Amino acid sequence: MRRKVYSLIFCLTLLAPLLIACNVNAKESPEIVAKIDDIEITEQTFSAMVEAEKNIWGKLNINMPEDDAYYEKVVLKRLITNALLDVQAKKEGIVVSAKEASDQLNKQLQQIKYLAPEDPGKISFLNRIKSSGYNSIEDYEKDNRVLDAYRKQLARVKLRNTFYETVSKTAGLEERGKAWEDYKNNLINTGDYEIYIPVDIKGFEPVRPWERYNNQDLNQTFATEGMRQGTVLPCRIIYTA
Repeated sequence: MRRKVYSLIFCLTLLAPLLIACNVNAKESPEIVAKIDDIEITEQTFSAMVEAEKNIWGKLNINMPEDDAYYEKVVLKRLITNALLDVQAKKEGIVVSAKEASDQLNKQLQQIKYLAPEDPGKISFLNRIKSSGYNSIEDYEKDNRVLDAYRKQLARVKLRNTFYETVSKTAGLEERGKAWEDYKNNLINTGDYEIYIPVDIKGFEPVRPWERYNNQDLNQTFATEGMRQGTVLPCRIIYTA
């Protein structure tokens, strides 16, 4: 059941965060908070994602930490981890073509288009598109920055699947998931990167949302509350890295 809840919540990870990084009206800040190989994480992207993270969990009302320091660690660890995965995927020759990324993105967006106009998840997504400077889903889909971000995400998924092939064939889903988390944590602990702000991510483990509940039906709680708040979208999942 936990996997199902996790899937519902992270349905937005392939779409909504791209809005933060690809605001058509925004001018990228020259201030850099971290650098991984030739990848730079700007203060603008970092701050926007921290606020988005706080808003998402705040709407679900599940007693998550309130201090900014917690969310700064969550976001910075995620951004650096993703960058390290991008570097690793490149080293292993993992490639996602523009057409493959475009086709997969289109499939995800079609799920949203088919929702009823009054659907809270669809309304929320369209509002985020407009606030990021896009007039429609079609405009969003055509943005090369969105496509590039999605292409990187798919490459991370391919890297994860390649890693799974190295795990014991008898390992269950939970065991493979833990092995992947250990792999990513090892990248954080041993990887080559620089952080220019006072945020320490080594050894940091974010709170697991389901642990904030007692003996409730987690799937029903997250799905019902998430749809009410327009936070969770009922679309097909491509599991993220």
